[in-house]
Amino acid sequence: MLAHIEGHAHEPLTLQALAANASLSSRHLGRLFQEYLGRSVHDHLVDVRLSRARVLLRQTQLAIGDIAIATGYASASHFTQIYRKRFGITPRVERQQERRRLGRFPR
Repeated sequence: MLAHIEGHAHEPLTLQALAANASLSSRHLGRLFQEYLGRSVHDHLVDVRLSRARVLLRQTQLAIGDIAIATGYASASHFTQIYRKRFGITPRVERQQERRRLGRFPR
């Protein structure tokens, strides 16, 4: 299941679809995640998406809107909201800080 989430995090994934893919009930899949990972399926999916987004922000020149879509978010504004809530900074600030750290200043 974890590999499936990693490989499909850019797609709209629901608990029901993930459970069906694993031939489990949604409730049972949720319990397994809680038992073995200590968090919900949704929290794991968000972590996977945001980790991938952070890499893309730091290592590519992709537009923030393109990164949002590539990581499963429908809009740049929703992505920015979730990103700021998780990391305490916006994707734009994340990118600027990484450029400064590497000595690459924005034009």
